[in-house]
Formats: sequence, structure tokens, C-alpha cells
Amino acid sequence: MELTLNQVTKKFGQKTALDSISVTLNEGVCGILGANGSGKSTLMRILATIMRPTDGNIQLDGKDIFQLDADYRTLIGYLPQQVGYYRNFSAEKFLHYIASLKGLTKAQANKKVDEMLQWVGMEQHPHRSFVDTHRIRS
Repeated sequence: MELTLNQVTKKFGQKTALDSISVTLNEGVCGILGANGSGKSTLMRILATIMRPTDGNIQLDGKDIFQLDADYRTLIGYLPQQVGYYRNFSAEKFLHYIASLKGLTKAQANKKVDEMLQWVGMEQHPHRSFVDTHRIRS
């Protein structure tokens, strides 16, 4: 899987938030670092198809992500810094909720939720609420 950004630009009036960003990303985990106001959130919103670039394009394996629509969004995950969530949801319940939004079957969801809980070291605490989970990680 290859995600390619070609000359991606985003302007808000006269303000340029992203200026001709070009990069190719392959499978795996990537990080985006930058100072406050450098365009990280704008880039993430574009990659999540929440907003469109002013110029340029983004392709997944040679196909425009905005034309792929839901087929693209099932492959990505995006959790913004400021996110609303159900405080009484456990980590496990929240992951099952997201899996249902992504259209996973129950068997697929169970497998993926177990993998994710293990990946973040929470397999011993799947039923804790988000508030309690924060206390565990702190």
C-alpha cells in the first residue's frame, strides 16, 4: 500500500497552511512533527478526507483518495487531539463501536479489538472506563 501526496497545498483566504507538500508513505506507522500552527492538523484532516486541499492531489496506490471515498476511509484511522467520546465507554467497548462504524463483522471486530488492546498494553484492562484507563497509563 502506498499513499502519495503530490504538491498538496491548502489555503485559508490569504493564509497558506500547507505549501506544496509532496511525500510518499508506505505501510506502517508514520509520525508528523512540527511547531504549533505548522499545518499538522490541516494535513491530517485532508488525509482523513474531512477537508479537501486547495491544490494538489493524494493517491492511494495510484487512485485519488477522494474518488475512493468510503473504500479509502475503511483503511485509515484518525483520532484528533480534541475528540469527543463517551466517558462511560470502556476501551474495549469504544473499539467495538469504531469497528461497527468501519463495517467489520463481529468476528473481525473481536480479533481486531484484541490486537489493538494488546498493541497498546491494555489487554489486562479492557473493561475499564476511559477515565480509569487514563489513570492506569499516567
